[in-house]
Amino acid sequence: FDDVVAGGGHLGEEAVGQLQRLGSGLSLVLHGEDVLHGARGDALAIESFHGAAECLAGENPLQLFAQLGLPGDARSAALDAFSAALNAEPKSTKALTARGGLYLEDKQFARAETDFAAALDLKAANFDAYVGLARAQLAQGSDNLAVFNLDKAEGYAAGDDERAALYYWRGQGLEMMGETIAAQRSYQALLDLP
Repeated sequence: FDDVVAGGGHLGEEAVGQLQRLGSGLSLVLHGEDVLHGARGDALAIESFHGAAECLAGENPLQLFAQLGLPGDARSAALDAFSAALNAEPKSTKALTARGGLYLEDKQFARAETDFAAALDLKAANFDAYVGLARAQLAQGSDNLAVFNLDKAEGYAAGDDERAALYYWRGQGLEMMGETIAAQRSYQALLDLP
C-alpha cells in the first residue's frame, strides 16, 4: 500500500491524502482483528474497528481504486477488511453501509442490498444506506421498491449534495418505471439546486 502512495507522484495531493486515509482505515481493521483475538471484548479493539469504519465510510474506496488503477486484489482486501470489522462488531451500521457501497461499485447487487437492508434494520435514519439500497434495487430491476426507498431517504437528506444524489436516482427509478413526467420533475429539482 505504501508503495502505491510513494509511486503516486502523478496523483494530486487530495488523491494521495484520500489513499493514505483509506490505508489507515484498512490497517486499523486488519490489525484490530489481532488485538481482538488477544482480548475479546476489549473496548480499545472495538473502538479501532469503529474508527476504521468511520474512516472508510467517508470515502468511496472502489472509486478511488478505479481512479488509481489498483488491481482487483486491492478491492478484495477492502471487502475482507470490512468483513473482519463486521465479524468483530456486527451491528456497525457504518461498516455495513460502507461494505454495501463496495459491493455496489463491484456490481454485486444482491450482497449490496443485503448489507444496506441490514444497516437500515439497525438504524433507520441512514441516508446513505437508503440510497445505496435503492441503487442496488434499481440494478436488479426493482424500480418501484427503489423509488419507495428513495422517498424514505428524502427525510434524511442533510444538504444539497445528498439532495442532488436523491433527485438523480429517483429520476432514474421513475424513468425506468415509465413515469416520464415525474422523472422530469425529479431531474428539474436536481437542476434547481444551488
